[in-house]
Amino acid sequence: MADLSNKELLITYGNYQDMIRRTRAYRKGNGKNPTNVYLNSSKKDYISYKQLKDMYKRVKQYKKDKPKKVLNNVWIKKPKNTVNVLTPKYNNPTVNIKGKKYIPKNFTEFYNLMGGFGYSYYYNDIYTLSQEIKNLTIGKAMNCTDFAQLGVYIASQFKKDNKSIYQTRYRHVNCKSGSGHTQFEIKGGEFNKWTIVDISAKADKNSKVYPIGTGWCLNGTVRGYNESWVLSDDGKS
Repeated sequence: MADLSNKELLITYGNYQDMIRRTRAYRKGNGKNPTNVYLNSSKKDYISYKQLKDMYKRVKQYKKDKPKKVLNNVWIKKPKNTVNVLTPKYNNPTVNIKGKKYIPKNFTEFYNLMGGFGYSYYYNDIYTLSQEIKNLTIGKAMNCTDFAQLGVYIASQFKKDNKSIYQTRYRHVNCKSGSGHTQFEIKGGEFNKWTIVDISAKADKNSKVYPIGTGWCLNGTVRGYNESWVLSDDGKS
């Protein structure tokens, strides 16, 4: 599970309302407030009750200040440079890469920002999502699986009309060399069909330039999609 309490990430207003409803139901049933509140029914990511209270105060104040404005999204942790919690129809995530913040206009732009980031070879995945996000911020190289998990999460943060723009699926490949390799595929937005995303190939400082849709082991055999071990955010699989 990932604690996103201190992350400058947007969630939809509907998602926020659901968290408030679940918190009130918990308080009614248990006579106290929860310590943490899950973002959704997957019970994977959560924020502290203290952070939800902060969101509640900001939303309440915004509605008081601008009662006629439509509120689409809410920051988990409000960035210092935002004026309010109202966001445009298109909602693109703020990503911090090696200490510098970007707001890519689409996923391809995020992918291109990863050129020369750095790639590290090790088996399976060893980081949770929150650790992968931190590694992106501090510039710590990761392997193909951790990069794929991070990329799938970043893709999920691009919204239009409060709905995800992209669909993704993990792709596990048996390379002709005998090794295994994890990528993912993406569809939606600028992608009219399933397109391979190989962030590790893009990030490797010693490899050639890989435009999105290309990558390592493309002549290998696809072993499977969305295998359970890569879907698990335990930092061990």
